[in-house]
Amino acid sequence: MAEVGGNVKLWSIIAMVMWLGGFHINFIVGILCLVHLPSPWAITILAIWVTLMFLPAEYDTPMGSKVARFIVTHAKNYFPIKVIFEDESAFDPNQSYVIAAEPHSVLPIGIVVLTPQSGILPVNNLRALASSAVFWSPVVRHIWTWLGVAPVSRKSFTAFLQKGISCIVVPGGVQECLFMEDHREVVFLKQRYGFVRIAMEAGSPLVPTFCFEKRLQMVEAHWQMVQSTFSSYWLYAPCVLG
Repeated sequence: MAEVGGNVKLWSIIAMVMWLGGFHINFIVGILCLVHLPSPWAITILAIWVTLMFLPAEYDTPMGSKVARFIVTHAKNYFPIKVIFEDESAFDPNQSYVIAAEPHSVLPIGIVVLTPQSGILPVNNLRALASSAVFWSPVVRHIWTWLGVAPVSRKSFTAFLQKGISCIVVPGGVQECLFMEDHREVVFLKQRYGFVRIAMEAGSPLVPTFCFEKRLQMVEAHWQMVQSTFSSYWLYAPCVLG
């Protein structure tokens, strides 16, 4: 068992902004620039932001590793989280695993304690897989890549497992947040069997993981209508955290 969090300080808030605030920053920058077009400064900032969408983002670089360690070290203090293993000794450090984490909720925040930098999971190599739409978001794509997140696809999923790299996936995906309820946890697994098939083909054991009380992240029900529209067209859902 591992227990983290509950000691929120200024560094924790800064780490959370670095980790999740990129979505909000992109929205604000985009609106401000569009409102002030064709102002030269608005055009310049938009050009810089578009450039950031295409700048290479690499995992495990010196600077990226420092940023990732800072975020994980301090962000996990923002939420008190207790990790309970049924049998921690069952993990083989040389084996790749598929960590199926549920539920997605507004954002799968609980997996911050499962990231490579946290060192809680007893595996040697670990990556998290997320919607490819995230990696078209300036700033966010670099931060998340440094944290060990990669675009999810059958090809990348299989390639990681074959290289002995364990993968964290959220089978319910962004659509799952459309079914959230404020009095119970909801998972969306109907017809979501692809991750099981890939795990079997790669010979990687499946590790079911559940994060309780994530429903407390949700906001009023009408916000789900906005999320539904975004997830249908853009493959990710906007979020508001409290």
